[in-house]
Amino acid sequence: MNNEPWTSFGSLENRLFVDDFCHDKELTVKAQASTFNGATIKIKEAASIDKTAIKLKDEVKLWFPIYARPASALHFRFSNIDTRVHYDHGIDNVQGHNLNLYGSFGFTRDWEKYNGKLGLALL
Repeated sequence: MNNEPWTSFGSLENRLFVDDFCHDKELTVKAQASTFNGATIKIKEAASIDKTAIKLKDEVKLWFPIYARPASALHFRFSNIDTRVHYDHGIDNVQGHNLNLYGSFGFTRDWEKYNGKLGLALL
């Protein structure tokens, strides 16, 4: 169900239960376009009704492979709250062990909050 684990890198929650149910958002519109080489753009607009006003939440996601290294990819997520950049180095075989190196950097629009994360997975 969660086919983009990078997008919830820090929270480990299943986005199905927080993303698309109508008890929080009265209207959600999504569009997606993909290329033959694996690049993808996703656009989402969600509207919810507060007590006196309509609140909008924008989100744009870009995911594309890095041609110099076919196993690696970059992911960008822009929203009206924050921005996140992810890099996945892909799987390397080092002395018979499969390793995956990845990293993330996120920041709020006003740069008051930011974080960076690095990960190494032994597969």
